[in-house]
Amino acid sequence: MLAREAVVYFLPLYEMARMQAAGSPRRNSAGRNADPAQMPPLDTTWRWINLFSHRRQLLGAADRRVVTSNADTLYSNAWLNLQRGPLLVQVPDTGERYQSFTFLDFWTNPFAYGGTRTHGNHARTYFVHGQRWNGKVPEGTTPVMSPTNDIWLVGRIQADRGENLTAVHSVQDSLRVVMADRPGYPFDGTAIDTGIDLKQPLRDPSLFLQIVNQALRMNPAPASEAALASRFSALGFGPEAATLPDFGLLGEAIAFVAEVLAKPYSVPLKGGWSLPFDIHEGYGRNFALRARVARNHIGAVGHEEAFYVMAEVDSFGQELNGQQRYLLHFPPDALPEAYAFWSVTMYRKSDRTLVDNTIERHCIGSRTPGLRHDANGGLTIIMGAKQPPAGTNWLPAPPEPFYVALRLYQPGPAHLERRFSYPPIQRQD
Repeated sequence: MLAREAVVYFLPLYEMARMQAAGSPRRNSAGRNADPAQMPPLDTTWRWINLFSHRRQLLGAADRRVVTSNADTLYSNAWLNLQRGPLLVQVPDTGERYQSFTFLDFWTNPFAYGGTRTHGNHARTYFVHGQRWNGKVPEGTTPVMSPTNDIWLVGRIQADRGENLTAVHSVQDSLRVVMADRPGYPFDGTAIDTGIDLKQPLRDPSLFLQIVNQALRMNPAPASEAALASRFSALGFGPEAATLPDFGLLGEAIAFVAEVLAKPYSVPLKGGWSLPFDIHEGYGRNFALRARVARNHIGAVGHEEAFYVMAEVDSFGQELNGQQRYLLHFPPDALPEAYAFWSVTMYRKSDRTLVDNTIERHCIGSRTPGLRHDANGGLTIIMGAKQPPAGTNWLPAPPEPFYVALRLYQPGPAHLERRFSYPPIQRQD
């Protein structure tokens, strides 16, 4: 039981290390390889951090690596490290375009936000520092104190399918990370050895222990959990742990936890809808939920920033299948509440990816061109593989089982307070 508790507790550190290796570039903007030995980029675990990397196109049906992918925004990510001192993160003005920057500590807690909801769309510089830093915050900057030395900064910038993305790319190209003590000095990232590759599965107890202890040296457990974390030193966990690990025991614990976390889980709502996770600013001491989100939804933000609900069944509890036609109706007094925007996105259930279709539409929502409201102000969306008559709001489905995700960016209080009545998806036969 102690070994299983340890795996659950430390799993976020392992998963964050995997994501850091997967999401950090092998070459910086000057084309320099992060590996000091100059090995081929595909054969090294060295990466650049303190440097933004960008997704330049909205994900489509041809993308298979990202499941239940967002079809509303472009991503700009940066892995930050405060070992050499505070950093400045410079964000340009985005006009009327929604922007969101989530700061996650290395234990996966979303501890701070920047962007439209918290600071508006004007240009801003964030002064990111650690808990032990003591000094004067530079004038004109917004301070962000991190609980850990390593941080994942996840940026989302609104983009509409079919629009010229030059303006969004300009925003991405203007994002900067610089050293706070040398704000005018050209800075092109920091090279580190992550020690892990995304392709490595969660089954090697030796690697798991190595990666966790490596992360703990830079990102120790919070003081309020120090006593809890010290219990696991008997299993070899901890930056200074001297106990000889029992890799057989740890391997069994990893296998057990991985099996449990692979089982379907959701928070049920009415109408056949559910929440895949339920988080706000952090997880508190709910380490099981934290491990589940780290394993299945890593990088998830708190509900106040973006609220996701999913539906896999119709009003009779039957599996959704694109061979049928369905109706999703929002009454005029119960439209989705979102201060930024909202969308409903379609996914193939077999591989959880977006669906290829003749009109190249993967989602439909408040920003969809030509969206037609009912005569009384309500909204009806038709879902199915066969195209309905002209003049309807059609969200194409695959001719097989599917599910949908309703995303609300800056959700209203009815959603956050669980007062919103999500309409069931009705089969039309």
